[in-house]
Amino acid sequence: MKNKYREYLGKNIRYFRKLNNLSIEKLAEKSNLSTKYLSTVELGQNNISFDNIISICNALEIEPYNLLEFPNNDKDKLKQKLISIISNDNIKMIKLYLKIIEDIKKNIS
Repeated sequence: MKNKYREYLGKNIRYFRKLNNLSIEKLAEKSNLSTKYLSTVELGQNNISFDNIISICNALEIEPYNLLEFPNNDKDKLKQKLISIISNDNIKMIKLYLKIIEDIKKNIS
């Protein structure tokens, strides 16, 4: 049975896996967990033990709280989506995005 917190956890795992340019197979190898298990966890279809959360965090080189931060409203979801859109871009592009956003905010204020 799926629930929203398992789905959030799975989405966070997928987000940090992609942020680290890891395939699910590579994350499975680094965390000593099976690819099938990780896939079901990312989809929010499986419970996960704290020990497995720690294994995934070690493989992703992040702290557990990173995986356990869940959006609590639409604003947080939009922020998370924005971060995921720009996360793989270089610093020059990120500065350009920032300038565009600042210009837009200045013009609508």
